[in-house]
Amino acid sequence: MKKPSFTSLDCFSTPMWRGYFPQYLEECIKITDPHIKKAQKRDALLLKKTSKKNLKDFGTSHHSGPIYQEPTLQPFLRFIIQVAGDFLDTCGFNLQGHKAWLNECWVQEFSKHGGGNHVTHLHENNHVSGFYFLKCSSLTSFPVFNDPRPGAVMSKLPLKNIEDITSGSTQINIQPRAGNLIMFPAYLSHHFPVDWGKKPFRFIHFNIQYLPQGALKK
Repeated sequence: MKKPSFTSLDCFSTPMWRGYFPQYLEECIKITDPHIKKAQKRDALLLKKTSKKNLKDFGTSHHSGPIYQEPTLQPFLRFIIQVAGDFLDTCGFNLQGHKAWLNECWVQEFSKHGGGNHVTHLHENNHVSGFYFLKCSSLTSFPVFNDPRPGAVMSKLPLKNIEDITSGSTQINIQPRAGNLIMFPAYLSHHFPVDWGKKPFRFIHFNIQYLPQGALKK
């Protein structure tokens, strides 16, 4: 019997972009160095007050405050906003009458003593989220993205190969290298597995929202 012929329709997929842009690395590392040092000092004082054991900063993710006002970071920020618009455009969204608003932008570095991680979360009230990796290797942590379709997860069948990225994947791991920019819809939950502290792990995280232009004038 002849095999039936069908047209494949890729419906309800979740787009993600990954690119390599090392031209921003040197300046971004230089800009974020003092922010990380400040966060490390703050966390050291907090740990000294709350921890009864000398674990140093084990299990800590040193998280800066906002960095989007740094003057020398502006070329990079303009770039990611442009890319975010291109990303949403390819998704089929009509951005006319809307303007990008950089809601959040910060840098973080996991503890050099190991144990740094992030539990599963997402960034509500945004449209695009992303990471720009400054320091990482095959020995560091990495982002893990989860299937955002509750119905699909509820009725999931066994996969033929869990290492393949398919429409049936429940989780997708991406091993980044320094200079990688990863962009994805802000509704996509993600986490970072435990980092062993063997190599530095630092990245910039940002969230972008598109608002009607009239709303920005109020």
